Amino acid sequence: LFKSLEEAALQRLTAEKSKRDAEADNNPKEHLALMDLTCGDFVSMVETTATNKGITMAPVVTVNKETPIRKMIARLALTKKHRCFVTDSNRHPIGVVSVSDIAKLLVTDPNKKE
Repeated sequence: LFKSLEEAALQRLTAEKSKRDAEADNNPKEHLALMDLTCGDFVSMVETTATNKGITMAPVVTVNKETPIRKMIARLALTKKHRCFVTDSNRHPIGVVSVSDIAKLLVTDPNKKE
């Protein structure tokens, strides 16, 4: 899913760049216009591109700090996300757990001292 989103975003950025280049007579400053987008605008652009390509966007994965790791892994697998935001009882973020963090947990010897 992330690879598809990256490809969609790159295609969209390339199309936007080509359009601006044609309109601006290849003005180099126009290439950098995307750098002025807000993060929200960029996410919207990626979502729009994905939607136009028939890619379903999964929601951000959040879990309460009391959620068992097993359940969090299931949610990550279901949504094909790589990160899960952990929240407190007031739904305020307190941390992020990645698939890499989980993999390290599974392969690390708990008896080995670092």
